[in-house]
Amino acid sequence: MRALDIRCAYALALVRLRIHPRNMNVMSELFEALGAAARLGTEHYTQQIDEPPMMFRDEPELSEAWHDGWDAGLEKALTTADAQLPPPDAAAAGISCPA
Repeated sequence: MRALDIRCAYALALVRLRIHPRNMNVMSELFEALGAAARLGTEHYTQQIDEPPMMFRDEPELSEAWHDGWDAGLEKALTTADAQLPPPDAAAAGISCPA
């Protein structure tokens, strides 16, 4: 889902939630839109895009979800990079880093 699709799905879910505040299907639609915003944030991290889409900037929940996804992409990259590095004392012990 691209930013405009996500924003539209989010807006529709908010309107439907005001009409049917206890409907679990509507709440699910809202959470799906927020999840899509987070996934887009992760995708944007891998593409080195560091600003949320313009469509998200005036919706705090969408912006926060996008930032959460971007942070998750960063965390994954750091974790992967750390796993590939030898321990600090490995070089002194003559242990080489795997290729």
